[in-house]
Amino acid sequence: MCKAWGFLMHFTILLVTKNTFFTLCHYKMKTIVRIIFLELLLLGLMAAASAPAADPVGKWKFQAPTAPYEYQEGYFEIQKEGKELKGAFLGPENSKMAWEDLQKKGNTLTFGAYFEGEYVSFNLTFEEKAFKGEATYSEGTVELSGEKIE
Repeated sequence: MCKAWGFLMHFTILLVTKNTFFTLCHYKMKTIVRIIFLELLLLGLMAAASAPAADPVGKWKFQAPTAPYEYQEGYFEIQKEGKELKGAFLGPENSKMAWEDLQKKGNTLTFGAYFEGEYVSFNLTFEEKAFKGEATYSEGTVELSGEKIE
């Protein structure tokens, strides 16, 4: 009976030790995984915060294949005056149609312009040398895209 008792005690101690070791390892692994996750999350946030916003200043060519024919292609220019951005569509013979309500948030510009008496609102997202967006007017929404030419 003493030998059986000794074996049982040894087995119990071994079982408790293994469970404790497993519990400690499990706890440590969960902690390590959480720390790694938080570090990666912070690294991603820092990279996103440090990424410079695309500079929309310059001349751009756009395409809007589903727009009415006369508005399917064209040019616009964005200038910086002090801290403020100004934009305009470029027409024939150096004519310009100024934008209204121009606002910049990150890489996105929102503004409006009047075409044949109708207000059209634009929402454009810029990358380094390209942009994508949409124009919304009474007959629906038109997709736009384009590239920087200057």
